[in-house]
Amino acid sequence: MILLPEIAKKISDTVEKLLNEEKLKPETQYKAYFQTFKENFGPEVLMKIDGEELLEAMYGSSNKSSMVYWLEFKNDEEFPGIIFGSIAGGSALKFGIFRKKETGEWTIGHSTAQETISVPQAIEIARRNRNQLIECCHILDSFPVGASDLDYVELNQRLKAAGPDIVETSYIHKYLHLLYPEKIDDFHNENLQKYQLIKMLQIPPEGGGRYSAAGCYTRISRELHLIVNHLTTALYHLNGSPHSYWRIGTTDSETSYWTEMQIQKYVSIGWPDIGDLSEYTEYNQENRETIKSLISTSYPNTPQSVGYNSKQILDFIAHMVEGDTVLAANGSTILGIGKVTGPYVYNPKSKFPHCRPVEWLFVKQWKLPDPEGLRTTVYEMKKLPNLVETERYCLLPGEQGVAAIVNKTFDTMPSDILRIEAILERKGQVILFGPPGTGKTYKAKIAAHSLIAKHNYQRSRHELGKDSFEKYLAICCFHASYSYEMFIEGHQPSLNKNGEMIFIPYDGIFKKLCEKASNDPGKKYYLIIDEINRGDISRIFGELLLLLEKNKRGETIVLQSGKPFQVPQNVYIIGAMNTADRSIALLDTALRRRFGFIELLPDYSLLDISIEGIHLGCWLQALNSKMCQIIGSESRNLQIGHAYVMEKDKAITTLNQFGTIMRDDIIPLIQEYCYDDYSKLEKILGSSIVDSKTLTINDEIFEQSKKELLIQALQAIDPQIATSSKMTSVPVENTIESEINDEANS
Repeated sequence: MILLPEIAKKISDTVEKLLNEEKLKPETQYKAYFQTFKENFGPEVLMKIDGEELLEAMYGSSNKSSMVYWLEFKNDEEFPGIIFGSIAGGSALKFGIFRKKETGEWTIGHSTAQETISVPQAIEIARRNRNQLIECCHILDSFPVGASDLDYVELNQRLKAAGPDIVETSYIHKYLHLLYPEKIDDFHNENLQKYQLIKMLQIPPEGGGRYSAAGCYTRISRELHLIVNHLTTALYHLNGSPHSYWRIGTTDSETSYWTEMQIQKYVSIGWPDIGDLSEYTEYNQENRETIKSLISTSYPNTPQSVGYNSKQILDFIAHMVEGDTVLAANGSTILGIGKVTGPYVYNPKSKFPHCRPVEWLFVKQWKLPDPEGLRTTVYEMKKLPNLVETERYCLLPGEQGVAAIVNKTFDTMPSDILRIEAILERKGQVILFGPPGTGKTYKAKIAAHSLIAKHNYQRSRHELGKDSFEKYLAICCFHASYSYEMFIEGHQPSLNKNGEMIFIPYDGIFKKLCEKASNDPGKKYYLIIDEINRGDISRIFGELLLLLEKNKRGETIVLQSGKPFQVPQNVYIIGAMNTADRSIALLDTALRRRFGFIELLPDYSLLDISIEGIHLGCWLQALNSKMCQIIGSESRNLQIGHAYVMEKDKAITTLNQFGTIMRDDIIPLIQEYCYDDYSKLEKILGSSIVDSKTLTINDEIFEQSKKELLIQALQAIDPQIATSSKMTSVPVENTIESEINDEANS
């Protein structure tokens, strides 16, 4: 047997379980789907068409009848494409040719150099690719089932020669799997192929190549009496997506910190004099430069040494992610194997202060079969024998442990603040309105802070501490029970000297602010009213509503208590309201006349970041567009704001954050908007996330081990995202990582 008995049993049991739970289709159903695909896009079909018909049939990604749409997005009863492996992620550039969403023009190239081509040129490319594809099919027609690993290595070379422009792509690998499922596996990513083989303690074939590994998978599937799709689905269910393996040194020149790491359940590294790095846990060149500067100051050395050390530190605090495997090491001796369970933590009490929480899986000593990274503290391991041996030890009993946490802030846009200031100077009060998550309360606070700093201190808000604003700013939140007494004045119970109950007058928040402003006319005072539409405006403001008008400021009225009162010129009100709760058209007419209004819609420019090949801004824009189409007339007020996918001042950066927000925040909100109409919900979010027949949300797709499924589901919300110019300008490779590695190696 190729596999260890315990691994083989685990796979077989998982397949049986998934079949019983109807999470796997039976073999007969797979065969029917293979036939359906062949009838639509097999070699015989493609050979019969030419010209624009061929171009559209192969590469019309917005055409739901095209080959690339079926391969990447189609997921319905006719053809549930996701069960044949995902090719999600990245832009439409992965197909080599696509029609740009904005212009409709055919485009080729790569992320940093794209070229618009004519329709005849595009047809010529489609024709060339079709011919290469058919040549590859001829090779596979004569390739025997049950061929050896060496035969598959040779097959990889023959396919590359026959299809030099297409065969190294994931979509062609998926195409060939669908036509030859008994010869080609359905892991279309080479890293995923390697990772799952390592998890089965199999060393991937030398030389790499998507087709070289296919022999291992088809051979194992035959040994276990499974179709290859059942094998790979079980492996993905058991092992999830690929992760990295890191060797971490445990000693400095004098001391070993291994015992401390083992007991405290973390791995850690030195360089104590550079201090806490919690502000630099994003993997980018700016943070690399900051860390280099800290190292140069605290540990002067050659530029090469400083650069190399800064890369190691940034790898440890930012590149290493939860779920990665760490090997605590002393030279080539491995002391323990663990799984990273949390983000960077700083421990100032230790000489190895930079820490990552770890769950220890195995803590006995063993030697690396092929030593690597011995001269470094933080090293990403690549040698296959070492990775397989690591997984072998992980099958043995070990020890276990727990995790940790982090945090950050926003910034402002001067043009928005200037507009708010202009309305306040003209009318005295403004309401910021818009869908949930568009930053209304945040914008109100930033505006107030900026204007207080400008007018009262003649400085920037960034130069002032929190206490500087509190003197000139009051904040309240309206709700159904909010009253005139709370806002202007009222009476509250108290006891007199004789212990008798009496009612004494007290001033509300607005009256207090106005009196402070009256006594300090040279300064400007601000009141922020959050959720202003949730209160009964006429009841809360009472007779004061008249005094809000600019030309009535300074006039005196007598309050219900009999005391005179005025709203001074130097008091300004900034309100915020969600239009999801109530349209501004429904606001009190008197209030609307006295306030200026600024609409805040989702700001997609704040989300100019790609997560696993999904451009966050394009994705949110597509989701909102879809909601507007399906929900109806009020949908403009029900859009999802950009703040939903931001962590304070910045867009989220990880798929884990994205999935959590999607599951816990966005989906429940859309459910509410759709009044639990699951057919609408499925039209918006797709059948991978919503099952309208069973009226359920597929929560499993958000598990960390289902990374590819989640990417596929998120991209399927609008397949054309991949053809957007923003998406196609995102490099396929991690450019930050490439820059950092290039510099470290220079």
